[in-house]
Amino acid sequence: MHLYLIRHGETVIGPDKLYPDGAGLTLRGQAQARAVASALRERGVDLIVTSGLRRTYETARPLTRALGLSPVAMPGLNEIYAGRLRDAPIETIQEIADSGWKPDFKRFGGEDMGDFGRRIAESSRCLLDTAASKGAETVAAFVHGGTITVMLEQVKGQPFSGQRFDYVPNCSISLVCANGTGTEIRYKFDTNHLADV
Repeated sequence: MHLYLIRHGETVIGPDKLYPDGAGLTLRGQAQARAVASALRERGVDLIVTSGLRRTYETARPLTRALGLSPVAMPGLNEIYAGRLRDAPIETIQEIADSGWKPDFKRFGGEDMGDFGRRIAESSRCLLDTAASKGAETVAAFVHGGTITVMLEQVKGQPFSGQRFDYVPNCSISLVCANGTGTEIRYKFDTNHLADV
């Protein structure tokens, strides 16, 4: 099986440096999504998965239209849940942003790294089960940077500790291949298809 992991395109950001509820893609993000569709159109994708958030669905849309496939939404693949962070004073949000977004949102009713890692592990199993039940050999999963970081750590057999988040560029493509002998990361965070965006 081939699993393409694609981070969503550039998304509208609020003045508090958070994605507004239901945030969609910017014009540049829409162009990035079209570039991803061009890059994946001829790679035999037979299943498209998105998280439950609008920005991933919008990023997948050009590929779903090109291939005539309906995406399967898996909200378990959403980015880490920040809880009521948006309700915090702007100074608190700025302090968290300045600290490199150390993602422990328990104090806001959200997830910490352990919660997030467990959720993504379970959702990854659901994704693989869905692919198997549909006989899909090539899957394109449109998800989030944190989600991709966790999934790639799992492929390497490392439990996700949350000590390090990879920088995952918008609309980058990572490829994970699985066969009878094991699973390997063929490449990660490829952005060559975005050269003209």
